Amino acid sequence: MVVTIETENNDAIAVIHALEKFAGTTVRYGEARSVAQKEVDEERQKIVNRLKPMFFGSEQEATHFLGSIQGMRPTQITNLVNLWVGERRISDLSRKRNLWQVLHDYGIYTKSESNWNSQVK
Repeated sequence: MVVTIETENNDAIAVIHALEKFAGTTVRYGEARSVAQKEVDEERQKIVNRLKPMFFGSEQEATHFLGSIQGMRPTQITNLVNLWVGERRISDLSRKRNLWQVLHDYGIYTKSESNWNSQVK
């Protein structure tokens, strides 16, 4: 049997509780956690795949960048972008709209494009 449960923010704990309620039993946390982790990994890979062209096709650099900016404030993200552009780790041609679009689409950088463009040199 396949059960689909939707939550507002893909909260794994909410999914586990809903499954337990539905099944009338305890869900093995490890199984539910591995399913939730797989979904997170797949989403992360989608982001990395969209970022790769901006990092001269390097999946390793795109992955490193994505990991580095987790939890950063918008200004910190743009400062890192400026640093990496200077180090030629990010394509100068992609540093503006292309990079902003990916980060904005996934809710990583929530500020406006004009804010991004004023911060990224």
